[in-house]
Amino acid sequence: MHGAVVETVDVLEEGLVFRIRPAEGLAVGLYLDMRDTRAYVRAHAHGTTLLNCFAYTGGFAVAARAGGAASAVNVDLSKRALAWAAENATLNTQAPLQAESLPGDVFSWLRRLERAGRTFSTVVLDPPAFARGPCGPFSAARDTPGLVAQAARVVEPGGVLLACCNQQSLSSERFVALVQRGLAQAARSGARIEHLGASPVDFPVAKGEAVGLKVEVLRLDANALASKR
Repeated sequence: MHGAVVETVDVLEEGLVFRIRPAEGLAVGLYLDMRDTRAYVRAHAHGTTLLNCFAYTGGFAVAARAGGAASAVNVDLSKRALAWAAENATLNTQAPLQAESLPGDVFSWLRRLERAGRTFSTVVLDPPAFARGPCGPFSAARDTPGLVAQAARVVEPGGVLLACCNQQSLSSERFVALVQRGLAQAARSGARIEHLGASPVDFPVAKGEAVGLKVEVLRLDANALASKR
C-alpha cells in the first residue's frame, strides 16, 4: 500500500452515484456482483413499493427510486449502514422519508410489519450467509425457509419476492428448495419470473465450479393474502 489515504470515492453505476469507503475492508459500500440485480429492480420499479431487507448501504432502494418506485424502505441492523444509505440517496437527489429507514433486526421488523397489516409490492431478501443478531444466529443453509416465510407474509397479492444467496457451498438447487419450503410455510406459492446472478462477463465461473451469487425472482400467488381480507 502506498500513497495518500482516500476516505471516500463516489462511483457511477448506470448513471447512479454510490459512495465507496476503500478502507472498510471487504465491505466498501457496494457489492459489484449485484449490479445486474439492481438493474432489474430499477427496470421494474415504476409505481411499486419496495421493502429492502438487510439493506446495507441502500443500493436496491436507490435503484428502485430511480426507476420510479412510490416508496423504498431500508431495514438493517446497522444504523451506520442506514446513514450510509441516506448518503447514497442524497447523492442521487433522492429524499426518502425518515419512516423509510428502519434500524433493527429484520426478523423483528417483518413480524411488526405483518402485525400492522402492511404489505409491499416487492420485497428484497439479501441476507449474509452467516450472521448474529438480537434474534440469534442466522445461517442461510438452515434459516432461509423461516426468513422467506416471514417475508412472504408482507408481500402483497401478486407481488414479487426477490431472494438472494451468496453462499457458494449452497447449491442453486438447494437454495431454490429452501425458498420453496419457506413459501409453503407461509401458505404462498411462487412462480419464477427470473433467475439472476453475477454478470458472467465480470464474474466468470469455470466449468465445474460452484456458482456464488444466486437470485430468485418470484411472483407470489394472489390468493393466500386476498382470502384473509
